[in-house]
Amino acid sequence: MKKVVVMIGILVLAAVGFLGYQGHERSKQTELFEEASVYFKEEDYKKAIQLFEEAEEHGNIFSGSLNEEMLHYQAEAYMNLGEYEKAIEIYDHFIKEKPTESMNYMLKGYCYSQGKEYEKAAETYKEAYEKTGDGEFLLKLCNMYIATEDYEKALTLIEENRKTKDEETGKELLFSEVVIYEKQQDYASAYEKAKEYVEAYPDDEAGKKEMEFLESRQ
Repeated sequence: MKKVVVMIGILVLAAVGFLGYQGHERSKQTELFEEASVYFKEEDYKKAIQLFEEAEEHGNIFSGSLNEEMLHYQAEAYMNLGEYEKAIEIYDHFIKEKPTESMNYMLKGYCYSQGKEYEKAAETYKEAYEKTGDGEFLLKLCNMYIATEDYEKALTLIEENRKTKDEETGKELLFSEVVIYEKQQDYASAYEKAKEYVEAYPDDEAGKKEMEFLESRQ
């Protein structure tokens, strides 16, 4: 019985010691996080990253969502420094953890486009649409094709998604179709597409103005 009591006492002391250590680590981590946040707001991103990394070293059982928050800060800091590959690594981590969350794909695609890796940006937006079903990524993908003058891919994308369930996405894609033909100086086709657009969306002022402009080019 005496041995059991002693053992319980040892376990209690061990638990108290463990919790005390974890509490100390939590305080240190919170202190570093708050300091890093100040540097982040002051746009001293290198110092902020250094402090966020130090804070990570003090991970503890109370960290909870703080570790995730620090990673988001670090990714944004890397992005602001133009260190896109490092930011993308972090966004890939979050995408793996939460494959149906749109924002991480959006930021990853932004990093690729800022780094002029347009093909990878397009791949990211395509994957994002397949995983999330968010129509915004169809528009991003279409705009990426237009920006890189890959009009054939853009038109194929629009045709494949002409009957998209997202009405707003479908509307914007159809307007993009007008823009593509106009950029190619195929004003006859652009005018026909503009008429089709106005028939579908008669209250859209931008569409009516575009049709009037294209009519003058006939």
